[in-house]
Amino acid sequence: MKGLVDFLNGHIKAIVGGLVAAYSVYLVVSPDGVTSGEWIQIVMAALAGAGLTFAIPNTGPFAPKNPPPPPTE
Repeated sequence: MKGLVDFLNGHIKAIVGGLVAAYSVYLVVSPDGVTSGEWIQIVMAALAGAGLTFAIPNTGPFAPKNPPPPPTE
């Protein structure tokens, strides 16, 4: 269980980004039913959303590149 929690802590932002992208495309194509070509579009949107979100670091825009070491006692 600890391995799953560690994995999710590092990847939850990308997972949510992929789900949001896929759901956005699904909402657009679903009123008339979803064809096999549209399922491919949904999957591609999920992969692109997850990949682009995963590429962005979780640090703020003004985070120091080399933070000072923690104080030692």
